[in-house]
Amino acid sequence: GDLTTSNIMMRNPPSLDGAVLDGTPRLVLIDFGLAGTAGNKGVSHEERAVDLYVLERAFEATHPGSKALVEEALRAYKGR
Repeated sequence: GDLTTSNIMMRNPPSLDGAVLDGTPRLVLIDFGLAGTAGNKGVSHEERAVDLYVLERAFEATHPGSKALVEEALRAYKGR
């Protein structure tokens, strides 16, 4: 499926009072599209770009004011 914020979960979430219980909270992508199953060719730059574009649009549509989150996601992705 398409990468949206519905495909992201938090590992080690803080408790309701904000205390970190079991380590550093981390966001985990649980589905990065079907492009990764493209066989021995791997994933093209275009397929990755489309996934990132869909994620950006999903943030804008469902989480107004989340530009900083999108920028951080792209920064982290570049660091891979």
